[in-house]
Amino acid sequence: MDRRKHYRIIPSDHPDLRLTVAKAGRKPVSADLLDISAGGVMVQIALPNGPDLVLGEDVKLGFACDELRKPLEVLARVAHRIHKDDDLRYGLTFIDTEQLERCLPEALFWLFNRRGLPRIHPDPATPIEITLEALPDGGRRPGRMVDLSATGVGVGITGELEPDIRRVRVTFPLPNRHEPVQIEGIVRSCRPLSGDEVRYGIAFVLDPSKPLEDQHAAIIDFVTQRGQILTESLRAG
Repeated sequence: MDRRKHYRIIPSDHPDLRLTVAKAGRKPVSADLLDISAGGVMVQIALPNGPDLVLGEDVKLGFACDELRKPLEVLARVAHRIHKDDDLRYGLTFIDTEQLERCLPEALFWLFNRRGLPRIHPDPATPIEITLEALPDGGRRPGRMVDLSATGVGVGITGELEPDIRRVRVTFPLPNRHEPVQIEGIVRSCRPLSGDEVRYGIAFVLDPSKPLEDQHAAIIDFVTQRGQILTESLRAG
């Protein structure tokens, strides 16, 4: 079982995805994409045409496909280098992963973020409302689900939380469950969305002493089903 931080997949899930690699001050060259994750890529470049990259060097990756209006350029750093037969293979780590989240369309966002279980976006046609409750004082804020995974949820709210709020309780409905999910979490991140909306990343706190098993199972089922829908839409498109 692959226990790396990000679950890597082969690019056959999206055969239209094309990639170039460029050293600083050099023209980009085409590269074969071997696998991809939220954290980076493994590429193969044929010798002698490919750039000779060294560990720790920063390069510019160019992604192109039908879903992107224009090629997406991402900075990456060389983490691994393998000389194999007549080509070089490089493991490249993304430097700014939030850039991907801002620029990728939803279908490709799913491709770049498949870990042990993916992070998905709910269907925009049926938004999911969330109540965010600060603990322990109980102050509540309405919001919406931006994204969801088995380990946490992204919540969009208008305005910012008080800076000392770290532990929260989130309550939200899921279409595969009669009762709303109610689960505690820790505020891990904060970044602006459009207008006055702010996204808070909430990591679930799964307490084995509390009966959360059915809630967590419902989250996993919903995430898996939504991810399958996005994958099928990619292949059909």
